[in-house]
Amino acid sequence: IGNIFGSVASFLNFSIYPLLSLALGVVGLCSLFLFPEPFSPAFILFGILNLFQTTVGSWLLWRSGNLMKIG
Repeated sequence: IGNIFGSVASFLNFSIYPLLSLALGVVGLCSLFLFPEPFSPAFILFGILNLFQTTVGSWLLWRSGNLMKIG
């Protein structure tokens, strides 16, 4: 399966990393909302890291899309 996605991504000159990073960030944020716990420093740190990962994934996806338009 990875080989199929890799060959499609290479054909489109697209890296799968931005989508993976964005998906992991969204899954992390959803897990924070689905499994509420009392606020703790670890909970806040995990939330900040997930927001950062979602932001970076979105930026990488946008940048990759722009590079595909240019190329």
